[in-house]
Amino acid sequence: MFLGMELTRLENQITLSQMNYIDEMIEKFNLCEAKGRSTPGFDIKEILNWREDNKTIGPYRELVGSLQYCANSTRPDISFPVNFLAKFNQDPRERHWTAARTILRYLKQTRDYGITYNGGELTINVFRNSDFANDIEERQSVSGGTQEG
Repeated sequence: MFLGMELTRLENQITLSQMNYIDEMIEKFNLCEAKGRSTPGFDIKEILNWREDNKTIGPYRELVGSLQYCANSTRPDISFPVNFLAKFNQDPRERHWTAARTILRYLKQTRDYGITYNGGELTINVFRNSDFANDIEERQSVSGGTQEG
């Protein structure tokens, strides 16, 4: 294990995962008895309507930081929701804490997911559209593109 990562080698394949790290997070943040989830998602409108909610007493920043490490290492599938919740690190509320735990419940159910690299010819396809419909008059993308290489 290297920095909380497991490396599995097969004949022409390498897989990086973080099963033990996820298990440690589940135990640390008291979700051993919680059910897993099939998606990391939560209602963004609900998260943005936080002003009347109580401040959380949970270790919110620690959980979000742990989730970010996981997202940056082997689980890019949780990058968006984790980075969205990181915006509330300065003043986290109970609904933010619940949403962060929702992501961890997703990791609990998908703990064996990872990144697999296959041997052979490498093909990289990139799709981007970082400014969708920002041109108010034409309602077209003003940046973006496709690249193959």
